[in-house]
Order: sequence, then C-alpha cells, then structure tokens
Amino acid sequence: MIEEKLKQAITLIRAGKKSEAIPIIKDILKLNRDNENAWLWLSVCADQPEDKKYCLQEALRINPNNEHTKKGLAQLATQSVQQPTLEEMGVIVPPPLPIYNSQNTPPSVNPQTSQVLTSNESNQRISGINGRSIFVILLAIVGISILIGLFLSTPHKTNHCIIVTTSFGGPDREFGYSEIGGEIQNNCGHTVSYIKIRGIVYDNTGTQIGSNWSYADSNVLGNGAKSSFKIIIDNTENTASYTIDVFDWNDE
Repeated sequence: MIEEKLKQAITLIRAGKKSEAIPIIKDILKLNRDNENAWLWLSVCADQPEDKKYCLQEALRINPNNEHTKKGLAQLATQSVQQPTLEEMGVIVPPPLPIYNSQNTPPSVNPQTSQVLTSNESNQRISGINGRSIFVILLAIVGISILIGLFLSTPHKTNHCIIVTTSFGGPDREFGYSEIGGEIQNNCGHTVSYIKIRGIVYDNTGTQIGSNWSYADSNVLGNGAKSSFKIIIDNTENTASYTIDVFDWNDE
C-alpha cells in the first residue's frame, strides 16, 4: 500500500502538482517515519531551504551512506544569505566620478568662475577626490567584513527557555547505533521554529563516544506547546549514558 501511495505522489510531482503530492507523502511518513524515499521526495516538494534541509537530514539519518543525499545537503549549506548592500548597511557611498567627453565640461575648468585651472591644481583636486573615495570604500569593506563575521559566528542560544520534558535512549548493539528521543516544551513566551536538539553519548568510563543533532518533529511551536524528537548517533554500540541539549531555534 505504501509503495502504491508513493508512486501516486511521484506521478503528481512529475506532473507539477506538488501541493497534491505533499499530503500523500506525509500520510506515508505517518505509517513509516523511516521511509527514505518518502523523505527524499518530500524534499523535492519543499520550497523553503530549511524544510528541504530537514527532509534531507531525515533521509540521511535513515541511510547515512547515500552520497546523493549528502551532496544535496552540501549544496544547501553553500547557499549563503545574500550580503547586504552598502546602502542597506547605512554606508554613504560617493557617486561615481563623471565621464567627461567633448560634449561636457572638462575637469580642468572651474564651472563657477570659468577659470582654467593649472595642471598642479587639477591634479591636487583629483588626488583629493580619489583619496576620499578610497577611504570611504575601505570603511565599507571593513564594515561588511565585521557584519559577515558576526553573522558567521552567531552564538548558540543562551536563554534555555525550551526544556526537555521526557527522554529515552540507548544503543542498538545489533546495528551499532544509539537512539535518543523524547519530548521538548516551549516556555519562551512566544512562538519558536526549527528547534535543534543535540544528543551526546558516553561509554561506561564517562568518555564521549559520539554526538549528533536533529530538528524537533514539529517545525513550529507556540508558547507552551510540545514536540517529540529523535536523534540517531552512528557507531555507538557501547553507549552507557547520554545528555540532551536544546541549542538553537528561530524566534518568531
């Protein structure tokens, strides 16, 4: 039944009817959340980069060896936010120097007095203009560099208003991975979205042996709302304990 539903959704997607395919794929995932193909086709339907990323991460969680999925996530990671223009940053950019030709006033003539400037006076004025222009441009470059640095080094949330209310976890020794799951609650006083939860696992000596993170199952949480989550950490069959940390989210 699931395969037939997936074939139906794929047919709709290829016909350009993504909005009709999405409910079908979501029904499939309700029946089997670990259906890799369903997540991959849902990523095709997603319009927002964050939604597409979430779908691909789920597909990669199910099949960590899928190189196509890894490539898709890598391509999303390289799609950076467009840098702000100098005007948007409040930097005053001087107008470009005019291009003179035989139809307008040459730079060696003072239009206020119609007096011809000497060669030295003309060079001094041009040097002054170029010097100011270069100074303003350098200031703009420094400003952009600072803004980009702040953007790339945005710290994790320090106000831990999203709490883990319940959790469970342990290793699957047959397949060599650990699964951590549970429920979180939004106590921030406002709506949040795209909540990231990190799991860290330790062996019986207390040494960290692995970590991973995932989004909460619900993309958007109103104040007081709860959501489940699940994190898979590979190559951790010797897990003896774990910790969970809600480390990032978007404030709406």
